[in-house]
Amino acid sequence: MTSEGSTPPAQGALRRSWLGLACLLLVTLVIWGPASIPEAPGPSFDDREAVIGNPVVEGSLPAVAAFERDYWHHLEDAGHFRPLASLLLRWDQSRSGPPAGERSGAAPASRSGAEPDWGAFRETNVVLHALVILLLGAALIRLDRAHGLPIPWIGLGLLALHPACADVVAWVSGRTSLVSALGAGLGLLGATFLARTSRAPGLGGAVLAFTACSVALLGKEDGVVLVPVLALVAARCAGGRGGLGALAGGLIALAAVAALRQQALGSPLPSSPSAPLASLPLLERVPIGLAAWWRGLMEFLTPWAAWPPSAHLADLELSPGAGPRALALIAVFLVAFMALARQTVRQTGRQRARAAAGLASLGAVLIAIAPLVQLVPAGELFAPRFLYQPLLLGCYGVAALADTALAPLRSRRLRIAVQVGILAVCAAAAPRAAATYEGRASFWSAHLPDHSEDPRVWNDLGNAAREAGELAEARAAFERAVQLDPDYSRPRTNLGTLALAEGDLLEAELQLRAAVAAGPRNPVARANLGNVLLRAEAFEEAAEEYRRATALAPGRAAYHRGLGRALRLAGDAVAARAALQQALALDPGDERARAELGRLGTER
Repeated sequence: MTSEGSTPPAQGALRRSWLGLACLLLVTLVIWGPASIPEAPGPSFDDREAVIGNPVVEGSLPAVAAFERDYWHHLEDAGHFRPLASLLLRWDQSRSGPPAGERSGAAPASRSGAEPDWGAFRETNVVLHALVILLLGAALIRLDRAHGLPIPWIGLGLLALHPACADVVAWVSGRTSLVSALGAGLGLLGATFLARTSRAPGLGGAVLAFTACSVALLGKEDGVVLVPVLALVAARCAGGRGGLGALAGGLIALAAVAALRQQALGSPLPSSPSAPLASLPLLERVPIGLAAWWRGLMEFLTPWAAWPPSAHLADLELSPGAGPRALALIAVFLVAFMALARQTVRQTGRQRARAAAGLASLGAVLIAIAPLVQLVPAGELFAPRFLYQPLLLGCYGVAALADTALAPLRSRRLRIAVQVGILAVCAAAAPRAAATYEGRASFWSAHLPDHSEDPRVWNDLGNAAREAGELAEARAAFERAVQLDPDYSRPRTNLGTLALAEGDLLEAELQLRAAVAAGPRNPVARANLGNVLLRAEAFEEAAEEYRRATALAPGRAAYHRGLGRALRLAGDAVAARAALQQALALDPGDERARAELGRLGTER
């Protein structure tokens, strides 16, 4: 019994749990807020391409168009179907620019030359990350209270503060992983409210799983992992019927999203047209994919290391050490499984429940990793953001492994101090990692020490310098990229674009013809060559280059507009009108295409 006015032990423990979660949320916001939103934030990596010129994001197409096209359709289809991420970018864009009434009824802010407020985009990422921590933390507290699974604070803390999360929180385009994780958080918290005693646990599980899995899948393709995981958690909370219902709901969500994807992209399954390992057989791809994840394991274990340890790993394709590293990764997982299995057998009560949950959690991590080890060729071998979902699903596994590793320390306070120290190291390293994403220049400059011979890095450094108005530095970077790889089309395209901007048509044509020869499937090179030929009044040849560009990137309105202009000048009014109408169908806010249509009318 408790004395009058005292707090029951269970109630006091619950209050401490919620207080602990509140403190973790506060630290998360304090660390990631200022780190991710500097005084003058800019677009990093491909943020600009995701927002500027995207008619769905800029609002010239209705919101439903996000469900009808590839995430990158306005540039070049990449096999990505992520409508919820597109709609979140659209919301940020609507609140980051001047009100619609101040634009004189013309184009969105970015079209008129005004740069979006990138701080608004970054704020959304920080809030999404904090919301994921809140939902997951609430789910873990309820699992502790109702099912005797001790809260894995170290696992939750690593998800909140690990510097690898900068690739998700501090990079605007990384929010696709946050949206997917939001679906996971909603599903896991909802599952804790399912009960064996409810009248229809199967129906409740099905509705919950359908909703949560739909959100996750419409944010990013890796939401497919949530289907089996949520079914297992529902089974734990609501018994077999609840688990089967959740599995059915998840599968229905998977089928529904696949149908939407089929209608929008022409294929129900994820694909990556430009996957670096697409030409390799399965038995060669998988060891390379596992070796990339070995690098990911090192990033997880060494948060204090120089950032980024390696955010793009194309060099692994030719690495002779892929096989040994793949075997090492498999060995690490086997040792971890054996350690947790041994703990599960030896322990009793809450500690045994925690070890068993850790074993299941480690299995969920394997499920999360499996789609990204190149079983199906993926566009990237590894990026730090790939750790976000495994960190989320691995909370119990990390905590159980930490218990095993720290077991020789008999003092409970000392074990807690060590874990707090680990989180403090992560919190100290997170701002440095986030600084990488302050802008495009900072992102690629961080890669230069480890990839100084990579032409892609030099090409993107040139793009960053050009955007900053540093044209001499941009030209030097593009020339260095060409020197490293004469057959790399993009830097030659950029050199041609610089020459065109300077009015040197001869140099522009030479560079762009070389770019087309090096990369015949480079639509930018062909469109820019078309632009040069237009200025040289070679209208029919210009139209042919634009026609090829539109075949390679059919969703880019600017290419159809260029084709329409070339055809108009070549005297083919009918074909010109069709091309310009297609440009406006793709992007109704394209005022230059509308002006070209007006010229067609006056030339009749």
